[in-house]
Amino acid sequence: MPDDTIRTPPSALLTRRIFLDYFNNPERRITLKKGDILFEQNQFNDRLYLIISGDFSGTIRMEDELGEERQTELFRNGQGSFVGVLSFFSHHMLTATRVACASDGEVAWISRSTPPVSPEQHGNLLTQFVPLIIEELQNRQARLAQTTQERETALH
Repeated sequence: MPDDTIRTPPSALLTRRIFLDYFNNPERRITLKKGDILFEQNQFNDRLYLIISGDFSGTIRMEDELGEERQTELFRNGQGSFVGVLSFFSHHMLTATRVACASDGEVAWISRSTPPVSPEQHGNLLTQFVPLIIEELQNRQARLAQTTQERETALH
């Protein structure tokens, strides 16, 4: 007899466990107002943030061909997205972008010193987060491809 129950995808179960194990502590929550800066570009960062609510914009400052500094939006993330991924998991721990709150919002965070939950069952902190981070990076790449296509269409 076939099993007609709806199954929860493994990534959803992992996401729920990670949220409950790591991002459910009210002491590790930050409430931000529109315009507040979570972190600046090239700032030391040892935290991984999960957006609980609101929209966050990631921008990068670069010099244009005339030597003038420009700020360009690279991404806009909302609820359920991670922020600070590259700096948290890199050796240099420097942020690549400036992340600001585009609307009132709240983030939860862990730091590099957060002990892994059930390491004997789930592995170290990095091992537990790798599947979610890969999914986050894939989502970012898809959003970037869509934005690039929209800009090209607008130019033509």
